[in-house]
Amino acid sequence: MGYTREERLDIGKQIYNNEISRSDAAIKYKISEGTARDYMRLYRDVNGLPPKNRIQKEENTVKISVHSSEPDLSEYESMTKDELIKELVKSRISEARLKKGYEVKGAGADRTVTIFDNWNSKYGIGNAQMFIIEGMDKVRDIIEKNRKRRLTKHKKVSNNTIIEIDSCSPLEILRLQKNLARIANGESIEFVCGKGKRKPQIQQLYEELEDCGKRLMGYKESFEIMGKDRNSYSKTDLEATFMRMKEDPMLNGQLKPAYNVQVAVENYFIIHGYVSSDRTDYNTLIPVLEKHKKAFGGILEDVAADSGYCSEKNLLYLKRNNISSYIKLQDHEKRKTRAYTEDIGKYYNMTLKIFEDEQYYICHDGRELRHVRTEMKEQDGYVQTYEVYGCADCSGCEHKAGCLYKYNAGKDAGKNKVMKINEQWEILKEESHALF
Repeated sequence: MGYTREERLDIGKQIYNNEISRSDAAIKYKISEGTARDYMRLYRDVNGLPPKNRIQKEENTVKISVHSSEPDLSEYESMTKDELIKELVKSRISEARLKKGYEVKGAGADRTVTIFDNWNSKYGIGNAQMFIIEGMDKVRDIIEKNRKRRLTKHKKVSNNTIIEIDSCSPLEILRLQKNLARIANGESIEFVCGKGKRKPQIQQLYEELEDCGKRLMGYKESFEIMGKDRNSYSKTDLEATFMRMKEDPMLNGQLKPAYNVQVAVENYFIIHGYVSSDRTDYNTLIPVLEKHKKAFGGILEDVAADSGYCSEKNLLYLKRNNISSYIKLQDHEKRKTRAYTEDIGKYYNMTLKIFEDEQYYICHDGRELRHVRTEMKEQDGYVQTYEVYGCADCSGCEHKAGCLYKYNAGKDAGKNKVMKINEQWEILKEESHALF
């Protein structure tokens, strides 16, 4: 079972403060005793606490509590030949690492490598943790998250916010590089290059930081060019966005930099136009209408558009401004089919009941779907409200296959019906559909 850094520190704190023993922690958190010991040491090192086996002097009395991570004599005697050889190799490796100025603790996901710890006071570096491999992992994590964010189709974070983890910004990377160079000069560590020459570890870290800094600055520049509304741009025309276009005889999609041009027409006369970098038409209707209002005043009575402009935000804007909506719904053709009217899993094919100001639905099997909770979802600065309805018990229902989405009789036998309804959006769609 993997634990986050905060959870490992919390486990280590309990062990260090004698709130729980290592063996009990191993049983409770399903880890080995060695891993529990490493969690305790991680908490001790992060907080700069003394080791638990330190010499305590009280009133001219010296009390020594020995608790070493190395095996004692009895453990050595019980080891096999292969285990003794392995312990000997481990001890020799640890000695070599200490001579080179770093120490390795733990294994696997809990492996922590402390580097140049004895140089911290010598060179006046304020934060020794900057030279722990875990700190390097944070820098690598920044690069990977920005790389995925640049390539992803659906942004999780707005582009006007640059991801920075624990202050590891490009300036922080540059400061780390300067500290590494200062240590290398002070310790007479020569940076080498060329075939057959092994680079020292400090040089490898320095070069990796240099590469990370360049890439992070590249990501930052790209995000500044794109702004918060785009996730792509053309290097030859920075204001153009890559869009999917149909331009060959077979209507194959071509991904090319382009602009989204909107034209407002009245009685076959072009009134005005609007150019944007949006890949879809959802966010272009309101700017076009605002431009029209600014030029001609509030004289609009109705608006006709295709289903590409149909969204809750647009229909709500038209309703608030007393403008009739002749926008085709996205499911306009689907509503004419038999499958739409016979889908028993959809709320619009259920019976709506109201009792004491509380509304609920009756499914095809006669069971009640009561209101469970309200959920909020934000998209492009607009907040949508969803009402969640659910059935308390669907056991024994013979209509599960047609009611539950992707129902699997083997896996979903105990699953109950839950549905989310955006009631405002549904009302707006019905009002717009009634005009057709």
